[in-house]
Amino acid sequence: MIETEIQFNEKALDELADRIAARIKPDQTVFRPGEAAEWLRVSRAHLYNLLTTRQLRSFKLGKSRRVRRQDIDEYIKTQLAESAKD
Repeated sequence: MIETEIQFNEKALDELADRIAARIKPDQTVFRPGEAAEWLRVSRAHLYNLLTTRQLRSFKLGKSRRVRRQDIDEYIKTQLAESAKD
């Protein structure tokens, strides 16, 4: 019984990962804010806070906000460097 539940949960997690991967491609270079939040595994509210405080760079495309992959990578590097100092 427990093994069946574990297998079911693993299958459900694999299906969820596949659905997320289908929406965000590894070679994607520009993200919508919601996609960037998923990529960073943070809430959209937290992502918008990062954009507002300019901790994460973005640009406007018409009326829409976009985040470049290289800016996300730079933000991650900055966070890693700061946590290494502590």
